Amino acid sequence: MALNIYLNFKGNALEVIRYYQNIFSAPEPEIMYFKDIPPSEQFPVTKEIEQMVMHGELKINEAYMMFSDVPPNNPQQVDFGNNMSIMYSSKDFDELKALYEKMSQEGNIIMPFQSTFWSKGYGMLVDKFGICWQFNCNSND
Repeated sequence: MALNIYLNFKGNALEVIRYYQNIFSAPEPEIMYFKDIPPSEQFPVTKEIEQMVMHGELKINEAYMMFSDVPPNNPQQVDFGNNMSIMYSSKDFDELKALYEKMSQEGNIIMPFQSTFWSKGYGMLVDKFGICWQFNCNSND
């Protein structure tokens, strides 16, 4: 059984998916749009939401990130906070540093990528979408 990251957005999930796909050189994601939902009286798909992402999956190494847009007037509200982060761990120091630097170009650095007492490379940032990322090198070699 695997645990996956699932992120909700306010209409820009496709932009987020493509951004992470580019940063991590990930394969083409699976994307379902609200327009792909079979017609239903319980959930009518309006022009306003038909191009929004109902569900997207992006494979990064062996993990999956999942994404969805939450339509307006949905009981589920999307509020961004600092109560979660995504940890990207690798033994490849150079890969981690490059990913961190790429994402930090449009993000806000919380902790520069540097050597720490637990890792030869660790950094933390909030990306341009408000998502907190940690990059951690699992090797002290």
